[in-house]
Amino acid sequence: MYQQLNSLLDCTPYLLQLGLTKSRTSLVWIAGPISGLIMQPIVGVIADSSRSKYGRRRPFMVLGSVLVALCLVVMGWAKEIVGNFVDEGEFKKTCTIVVAVLSIYAVDFAINAGEFPFARVHWLRSENVLTGSSASVLSKLDS
Repeated sequence: MYQQLNSLLDCTPYLLQLGLTKSRTSLVWIAGPISGLIMQPIVGVIADSSRSKYGRRRPFMVLGSVLVALCLVVMGWAKEIVGNFVDEGEFKKTCTIVVAVLSIYAVDFAINAGEFPFARVHWLRSENVLTGSSASVLSKLDS
């Protein structure tokens, strides 16, 4: 799922249009691996101890999805959002790049928070940990 969404999020042309250099663009794309390294264990520990009436993983998927949508809107409208607060000039360009890059990082972190439940169920199935009714229960993410 992450790879599919990441291919949709290839924002390199957008960042270059905003004025980010090619060498610095590569630093933006390290967000995916870093966010996976940080978020998935944290969300896993929190989700495993969750006692929500909506299930252990569903709240994280919903919250992650909402955050992804909000961050994508901010990323797409970064120039306009910054324009409301900063006057024309080099500072506006820098602020626009910062807002766009931060929203890309936020999208990556939110994707990893929302994707973790799917990744865990997929891993459990691929390792033959789940069979029969336990697999169907977890696939509904109500565990």
